[in-house]
Amino acid sequence: SLPMKARALRIGGLAAGMAVAALLVTAFRVPAESGALGAGVRLIAAAPGELEASPSGTLLSARRLLPGRSAESTVRLRNVTGSDLRVRLRGLPAGRDLDRIVRLELRGPGGRPLARGPLGRFRHWTPPFRLRRAESTRLSARVWIPTSVRTGFEGRDVDVTVEMRARPR
Repeated sequence: SLPMKARALRIGGLAAGMAVAALLVTAFRVPAESGALGAGVRLIAAAPGELEASPSGTLLSARRLLPGRSAESTVRLRNVTGSDLRVRLRGLPAGRDLDRIVRLELRGPGGRPLARGPLGRFRHWTPPFRLRRAESTRLSARVWIPTSVRTGFEGRDVDVTVEMRARPR
């Protein structure tokens, strides 16, 4: 009857091990998110030598952007030259997937609108703004997907280099 007891112990041990494994999987699982796969937009500031951007590098990073949601950020620009500058900006998206879907708003000194509309339109230079010598100003950027958009953004990402051109005034 010993082999019968050994067999019962093996089956019992196997059942207990499976129960413990199921408990561990349940206890340490990563909770599910909303399940919606949004778009990713990253604006990267490329300031010329006449301007200092703070913080430098990434101006805005929006992950899992969904219709009706937005992301915004600000950057401080400073004229590091001894003369007044005329500054213009444009975006150079790495791809065209989100050109018509994502909206962008860019505001300059005093909250003045520089660009607003589809991301693809930002490929064109903004109107210039004046930055006096040693002066600083804030640029704010906001990106969003309109609530009317239902599809076409899922899992798409784009990096946009924000090119800045500074010319003496």
